[in-house]
Amino acid sequence: MSVLIYWGDYLHALFRLVKLTADFKYTSYILAFDKDTVASSLQDRYSTSQGNSGEAFLEKIIQVPLHLPYIDKQTLRNFCFQGVDTALELANIQLTEEQAQDFARNFVSAFDSCITTPRKAKLYGNILTFSLPILKGEVNPVDLMLIEGVRAFYPRLYESIRDNEKLFVGTFPTSSGSSYDADKDLIKTLIDNALSTTTSSNKKDLKELLKNLFPKLQAVYGKMHYAGDSHKVWTDNQRICSKNYFSRYFGYSVSPSDISDVAVTQVFQNINNWDEPYNHQTNPLKDFITPKNAEKVIQKLRSQIDWNSDGYQPLILSIAQVGDIIPDTRTFLSFNPLVQSVVLIADMILNINKNEQIVTAKLALDHAPTLKYQTELFRWLYHSENENPKPNCFSLKERNELGNHLGKRIFSDIETIDITSEQPDLVSCIFWILSEYVDKTRLNNYVELLVNSDSQAAYRIINAYIPTLTSLTNGTESKKGLDESNYRYLSNHLDTSIIFEAIKRDLPTLIINLNEYPILKSRDEDRELIIPQQFVWWYRKEVIRNQYNNLKYQQFSVISASKNGNIPFINNSNKQ
Repeated sequence: MSVLIYWGDYLHALFRLVKLTADFKYTSYILAFDKDTVASSLQDRYSTSQGNSGEAFLEKIIQVPLHLPYIDKQTLRNFCFQGVDTALELANIQLTEEQAQDFARNFVSAFDSCITTPRKAKLYGNILTFSLPILKGEVNPVDLMLIEGVRAFYPRLYESIRDNEKLFVGTFPTSSGSSYDADKDLIKTLIDNALSTTTSSNKKDLKELLKNLFPKLQAVYGKMHYAGDSHKVWTDNQRICSKNYFSRYFGYSVSPSDISDVAVTQVFQNINNWDEPYNHQTNPLKDFITPKNAEKVIQKLRSQIDWNSDGYQPLILSIAQVGDIIPDTRTFLSFNPLVQSVVLIADMILNINKNEQIVTAKLALDHAPTLKYQTELFRWLYHSENENPKPNCFSLKERNELGNHLGKRIFSDIETIDITSEQPDLVSCIFWILSEYVDKTRLNNYVELLVNSDSQAAYRIINAYIPTLTSLTNGTESKKGLDESNYRYLSNHLDTSIIFEAIKRDLPTLIINLNEYPILKSRDEDRELIIPQQFVWWYRKEVIRNQYNNLKYQQFSVISASKNGNIPFINNSNKQ
């Protein structure tokens, strides 16, 4: 049998016990309780028409009521801040003076009126004692302490923010459309509903706090907008308004799809202390970076760099050596992980001492494990003094030296393979490097061997010079036909007569009656026939143009000679 005892019955029994058994000489009893709460619980048992039976019962038992003295705001605030200091000390977090002032200013304006009792002040300190150590190094400590204040004192507002990430992170564009106006109205409604029970003065202060935590709200309650580079600043500072960090503040953990900032910091330190930067096996990044986390790791490594120093070589070599792990998830509008990594390496190389740039760049290319990574890195190092105003960019002479260094490595890698078959996406870039910086004749000999040994090689070479187009609607990729600009780019790198002769030999029937430019239809099966025909069309047009230019040059030479009195000899012996 179970017995259910109500809270009011328990209190009544307790006070009756004191009244009946506590009457001892020289003995006093102190009962600590909240008068209003206890009186309300006893009211139902001793209800009267006056409605004060609970208080009347207490007056019969309590002989000397002692009320706690009034505590002024400053004392409560100091007590609360003592709890904050204790939580920070336990988490081993030290705020800068600027951070401390930022926290104090926002806390006092938004939460000072909520600290009405020592219990509430203690509650806030206990919350920070739990959350600060868990998220140390993973979030901005000031933002965490402030959002935890929202959780403690305004739980409905906290839930509205937590459940509507897209409305609070990021920024609104400067030219907002109707859809963005609807989002602004929704944000206002959410906040107003969550703050419906607070005083009007608190609403104003809380909205100011929210605008500081989520700058996007500056456009909701005003006309201030933030530029696109603000996202990087917020991410670098682990702000709650960054989409990369928002969820951490509410989940108290790093999600499986994310990467720990603390772990990245440790790896960064290990790289700086790496005593064997030429040994791939001891590379601190080798067992840390994966295709899944590569993008976030590269982004977080960039945020760790001190750009005022120039000791970047260990990090440069470390990233270059894992280039085969970093994925090339290339789309039309994305800045994929592989490109992000080579851009980071290029930025570090161009930021070091001028005398060390070329040596470090060569080392990075030598340590890159794939042709794809080598060529991509060279493209991002391809800066000339005229094209890029950076004072440390490579000169034309240095660019030639670097291109020659890479080109020789490429030749040694591809001379025993068919690059057009194994890595067709790299063909145009590799041929450009070999033609521009190494030996065009050697390249033509290599191409001649390819087209003579494989009847499809000529088509693959031509096709490699046709850009890939990506649809903005569905992201699908496609190639069109060979236009004149594509042909000219190819002819700058290769002797096009080699490809023409291969087509004439392998596909003679395609070019017999070629009287007009062949149009590529949508059917893919026609592509391997039409593309070579298009090449022949442009090739013949180029030959005719060259013959015409040569003829004009000869005529110009004759005219110039006659004007100078150097009339060429004309044989008139057969003239009647």
